[in-house]
Amino acid sequence: MNQSPETAAATEVEPVRPTQYRLVYILYIFTLIAASSATLGIGGTLIGLVIGIFWTRVFLSKNRPRTFFEYCIVYFVLSALIMMLIPVHSGSRRHWIDYKCSRNLEQIGKALHNYHASHGSFPPAYLADDSGKPMHSWRVLLLPFMNEQALYKQYNFNEPWDGPNNIQLLDQMPEVYACPTSHSHHQGCSSYVAVLGPKTVWPGAASTSFAEITDGTEATLMLVEINESCTPWLEPKDISYEKALMTFASTDTTKMNGHVRESYLSYYSRGHHALLADGRSCFVPYEVEPQILEAMLGKADLLLWSERDTWPSQEKRSRLKIGNYIRLAFSVLLIAFPVPWVWIKPKPGA
Repeated sequence: MNQSPETAAATEVEPVRPTQYRLVYILYIFTLIAASSATLGIGGTLIGLVIGIFWTRVFLSKNRPRTFFEYCIVYFVLSALIMMLIPVHSGSRRHWIDYKCSRNLEQIGKALHNYHASHGSFPPAYLADDSGKPMHSWRVLLLPFMNEQALYKQYNFNEPWDGPNNIQLLDQMPEVYACPTSHSHHQGCSSYVAVLGPKTVWPGAASTSFAEITDGTEATLMLVEINESCTPWLEPKDISYEKALMTFASTDTTKMNGHVRESYLSYYSRGHHALLADGRSCFVPYEVEPQILEAMLGKADLLLWSERDTWPSQEKRSRLKIGNYIRLAFSVLLIAFPVPWVWIKPKPGA
């Protein structure tokens, strides 16, 4: 039975796109999202999804080149607006950690000054028994000047720091003794130690007064931040003058912990915060020249230094994140992969 042209047109079935072709679209979008997530983390998942939507709209449009350029303009404007907001939030956690760590040191510095005002000198690095063995740390002696009188009263000076009574106080360490970068502060480990030695403000069981710091309080280090190993805050354990010199002058990047100044493609200026005798905090990066460190730690050596002396060159401190370069390059190539097909006119039914 013959059909009229109108009937034939009405019954004509629209060509169905091949299933294989649709699967290629889906596979590409999933690959794009996975690559973006591996490159930029959770935020990359959203970026990959947005780019996937971009290409989907382009290839489903009747005029691919026109849609491609229109969406490029829209995405460029939106990206520019987002980039204007990034500086407000980027690195906010890193800046908070730096601020918190330096603030902790300044609070300790204030307590040290209050101790000096009360006793006429800074606390000794430790109190020793009759045989000269260290028994109690300066961190315990400082508790009454840090609004920790109740904790101080619980401490028993008639037994060593790890005696049956005192060891129970290990998990009550004041928060100010730990930097947020430390992974062991919940174990009662302190991030801040004194530098012990006859040239420093901490000669050992003896006390030091302002009058003995002839180099100037603004040019003499009192405490340094060390997170390489656990130092129980109750233990009369600090760092020697020689080890401090070796640690901060080190060029071995595998042993460098502490704070990191970093971007997505590089990291640099690893180092630690420190406390000056005038109560201010400063940042001491690794790879500082040994003679500069000697000048910083000595209280009466008449060696001069400035903060500029602690700035290592960008060439020395900057290290590339090769893995991120590779991931970024792969993601960019994957994003640009469909571009040649924008100008290829799809076949009927495709």
